[in-house]
Amino acid sequence: MTTNKPDPGLYKDDDGRSAIDHWVLLDSVQQWPALPFSGGGSDLWSYTSCNTGFGNTPEWMVDYPPINERIQAGFLNWTQGAKGILYYRADGWTKGNTVASWNNVDTTTCGGGLGRPGDGIFLYPPAPIASTESAPGSV
Repeated sequence: MTTNKPDPGLYKDDDGRSAIDHWVLLDSVQQWPALPFSGGGSDLWSYTSCNTGFGNTPEWMVDYPPINERIQAGFLNWTQGAKGILYYRADGWTKGNTVASWNNVDTTTCGGGLGRPGDGIFLYPPAPIASTESAPGSV
């Protein structure tokens, strides 16, 4: 479940089992539960996308230092006890499987005119380079 903070009312269902497998918390909201997390058998994951939060959230874009990805995946997840990362998409091409998706990357994929160069694009379409598989991006 993607949310701002875990809801203890959902830790167990009526049969006593964990109602939520993974609590996926948005890094920029900064509402992590106290450690050690005991969410009834569920675990914590982190999430960041199209949200700069309070200006101190790691951003995964081409014009930000690469250390940002390592901060979330390594340091933040480790200190908060998170076991995984959710990323909303890896193939945010705006021109489909064409060379235009390579040459004219949409920097406003978050919508609302928000400029987030490279957000949501870790892979590029295969056809423009005569491949059968997507190519890794520069982020």
